[in-house]
Amino acid sequence: GMNSVFQLAKKRGYVTWFGEEFCTTDSPWVVQGNFFSMDEVDFQFHRLYCRMVAAGADGTVAKDSWQITAGACLAGQYRYGMPLQVIKKLWESYPDAPKLAFASSLPAHYYTRKWDEVAVDAEAMDAPLSEFLGDMLARPDMDNTLVVLRSDHGMQQGGQTEDYSTQVEQKRPFTYVISPRKWVSPTGKGEDALSINADRLVTGFDLHRSLARVILGGASTAGKAGPVTVPSAAPWAIDVLDSVVPVERTCAQARVPIDFCACVNEYVHVDGLKGDVGSPHAPRAGVCNFLTENKRFCVAPEGVSG
Repeated sequence: GMNSVFQLAKKRGYVTWFGEEFCTTDSPWVVQGNFFSMDEVDFQFHRLYCRMVAAGADGTVAKDSWQITAGACLAGQYRYGMPLQVIKKLWESYPDAPKLAFASSLPAHYYTRKWDEVAVDAEAMDAPLSEFLGDMLARPDMDNTLVVLRSDHGMQQGGQTEDYSTQVEQKRPFTYVISPRKWVSPTGKGEDALSINADRLVTGFDLHRSLARVILGGASTAGKAGPVTVPSAAPWAIDVLDSVVPVERTCAQARVPIDFCACVNEYVHVDGLKGDVGSPHAPRAGVCNFLTENKRFCVAPEGVSG
């Protein structure tokens, strides 16, 4: 089966850190503990918040503690910037060891009909994130460090919360990769695979294969020897650092379920929905082309122009 990047990293002797900003114990909304084991993780940041919401002197965690939050401020600091500070400390504390850190930021998960609150929460992360990236990029070991910034949500809670920003994010999820050139394959004409793939259909499976190859010690093939073999990755996934994703790649080829593919039936009007967006097969589709002219990820059905 597919190994998590934490399982692969532990086998390679990595120091591992997993950061959540609330107590995730018994939460049905997290992947860790539900879909993959945390046995390979050395440090788990969420335990700090579990201690804060613990019930009784014995330290037992309160029922449904994952629903308890501590507000944006904690001990005089901006709470959501704390995981980034800890990651920097991790890099300083283990300078000679390979490291893997994952931080899940709550402002990136906050969605509500109160768009002003969403904007304020998101903008509040700009300063700590900018400071973190500036400090990390200035480190001498950045020539051996890969950084991935990723938003996993897009459209949320159906039609009642759709606005321009969520439409765009569903179609083009926020994803930035900062990589040393040694892990990226050039394609000729001054281009490289990673830059070209910025405008291609890329999924989490592709990022998993890319990260797994780097963790397993595979250097870029530089377009000479074909894709690096990563036995634990999904067979349909593409290493976005090492290979160019076909421009005509479809959701079916990328294994994106039809309900989560923004471009399926996007140009098709479905009768009988009385103006509602979507179709019986793709309830969230059919909207984003009305809000943005960027249609590069969508292939119009036969006979439909645009």
